[in-house]
Formats: sequence, structure tokens, C-alpha cells
Amino acid sequence: MAWNPPNLFVAGTAALAAEMNKIRDSLKAVGDPWGSYTPTWTAATTNPTLGNGTLSGAWMSAGKSVMFRVTLTFGSTTTVGSGAYSFTLPVAPKTYPMVFAGGAVLTSAATSFPIWGVCRSGVALELVADPTTAGSSWRNVTAAIPTGWVTGNSISIVGNYEAA
Repeated sequence: MAWNPPNLFVAGTAALAAEMNKIRDSLKAVGDPWGSYTPTWTAATTNPTLGNGTLSGAWMSAGKSVMFRVTLTFGSTTTVGSGAYSFTLPVAPKTYPMVFAGGAVLTSAATSFPIWGVCRSGVALELVADPTTAGSSWRNVTAAIPTGWVTGNSISIVGNYEAA
């Protein structure tokens, strides 16, 4: 539900039902269940294919405030493609660049890695991983970084931002 700001209340005036309903509806925008969206998963060189893996996105907005999450779980028929991975956001941010937190969970090794989402323009959320040595740049998440992906491994990114 969209944010619907009420009119300015002035001392001595009655709060009409229509104005109270605007307040109710705006609070519902924050309290209602999140909506789903289908993020696009791409790679810079050869796009991956989801196969029997799962890719889901959820988001909510109240006014210009947007919260989202994207979760990818690799299946046995998922192909990992080649080049830097990215997901799409539900709506474009107002400002760039934006950085969002996330992680990769490796069920095969019972371990996890931090993953970051960087949005430099549009709705493309580039995935990067921590450097391997101090002072180095973040590394693009690929078929082999931060590790080789196997069935059951997952990537999740969450964040909030101001919509354009």
C-alpha cells in the first residue's frame, strides 16, 4: 500500500474520518506483509540459469522508503554462468552508489561468507565479496568467488534505501 500523508491538523479543527483513514492507510503501508518481486540474476559474460534452484525477492515501500531482500538457492541443475553476478532491485534508488549487506551460506561446507550488494546506477545490484588480502579491492562474486557454488548453497542480500 502506498504512503498517503494526512493533511496538516490545525488546533481547534475536527479530525475527519477521511483524514484518520489516511493515517491508518499509511501505517498499513509499514505493517502489511511484504510484496514479492522476481529479481533478475545475470552475470557479466555468460548468464547463469536457475534450473531447479530458487530465486525470490520481497519488498515493501512506505512513501519513498524501500526495504528489500533477495535470496538465491542453487539447485542441482543450476548453471553458474561466468563473470560478475548481479541481481535487480525492485525499484531504482534516488542516489548512487548504494551498498547493501548480505551473505553466502555454503551448506556443503557448513560455513558462510559476507557478500555485499553495490548499486552504481539503475536497478543493477552488483555482488562483491571481501578481498583475500588486506588493502585489496572487493572481488566480484562469480562462479568461483568466494567459492564454487554447489546444490543447496545460497546467497541473500537485504537492504533499505530511498526510491527515486
